[in-house]
Amino acid sequence: MASFQDWLAFAEDDLKNANILKDQKSTSGACFHAQQAAEKSLKALILSKGEEVPRVHNLGFLLEKLYLPELKSAGEFLETFYIEARYPDATPGTFAEKLPSEEEAEKAVECATKIINLVKSRIKL
Repeated sequence: MASFQDWLAFAEDDLKNANILKDQKSTSGACFHAQQAAEKSLKALILSKGEEVPRVHNLGFLLEKLYLPELKSAGEFLETFYIEARYPDATPGTFAEKLPSEEEAEKAVECATKIINLVKSRIKL
């Protein structure tokens, strides 16, 4: 069984990849990895509390489970990228030109960073 430290390490690696992809203007990859970073960090926090990691990808559900309303808007923004940033036909008209913009990629990385930083402040490492 993976530890909360393992989940957090994977979250930090996803955030690192999101930053690299953002800098290379690979916006869909940056947004997807930012969403994954947030998701995995929230699961690390759940596991650190001795609870079982839910097998869901819904950031809103995870944030509600953890009572983190201050992260709701960041989670809602990142939630957009779980499916839509990976498949061109996921939701018609999701993004202009079918890809997230550079501004959206920047915001996604900022949201993921905010979530990870809060999670790390709540976990006793």
